[in-house]
Amino acid sequence: MLFLKGEKDVLKTISILSQKYSNGNSSYTELKNAYTNLLDNLQDWVPHSHTLKTNYITDIDTTTKLFKVFNSESLADDVVYEMQKSNNEKAKNAMNTIYNAAENLGSIYPPFHWIYNLVIDTVFNISSESISGGTTSGAIGILFADPRSNYTNEDIYEFLVHELGHTLLFLYELRYGLYTDSKRIPDKNTFALSAMRKQLRPIDKALHSVVVATEVLLLRDKVLGHKHSCVLHPSTDELIPAVNISIESIFEMNRKENILTSYSENILKQCHEFINTLQVRGIQ
Repeated sequence: MLFLKGEKDVLKTISILSQKYSNGNSSYTELKNAYTNLLDNLQDWVPHSHTLKTNYITDIDTTTKLFKVFNSESLADDVVYEMQKSNNEKAKNAMNTIYNAAENLGSIYPPFHWIYNLVIDTVFNISSESISGGTTSGAIGILFADPRSNYTNEDIYEFLVHELGHTLLFLYELRYGLYTDSKRIPDKNTFALSAMRKQLRPIDKALHSVVVATEVLLLRDKVLGHKHSCVLHPSTDELIPAVNISIESIFEMNRKENILTSYSENILKQCHEFINTLQVRGIQ
């Protein structure tokens, strides 16, 4: 969403959502404090750091609390992930890796630096053999990261933009609404093909997959290039058709089920327009 909507629109969304908790000062510090207070009030079961920049934690007490939140969210998901606590040394190494990558990407692309530090409150490590990290709507602003030893710098940059995309889409959902009836999301009639997993998934997961895949492609197009080797995500020539197929699947389902709001339809159209520009330019 940072690349799709731009930093000004992201800032406006965060400002509107946090307005109730702001004193009207337009500084970064005031917005960060207001945003964290918003998260506290939305999800008071989540321990937030209340730091001015993203906090990378390794302490056992907070990690245990966040592990329980993510583990329960995973069990409620359509795909169950294996998670377990890491030892302290592994956690510290993971946090150093993610911190350095975030700082490096922020120096290459400055809008990422301040939006990431504004929106991502806390990063922590838990071990998972099935995934290398994630975010959840049940703990907005929290990121768990378990980077693999074979990841390149570009893989971790893409991981950060991918997860920031999920978090921002959670916030845009709070502002605009993305589904006409959220209670129908578990209904298999509203499932569609995921761009990342290439399998039928609930509409929220399918929509998120299109958005984050498009964000990764935009990151490559604007910053990293399309030719680097990929471990975490498919190559560009694989992602482009996968995103197109997912968009078509979602729209086909929605013509029957009418579960998407006009705003989420427009997000999909914007993703599709960008994919078309890549194809016209012959990007692979």
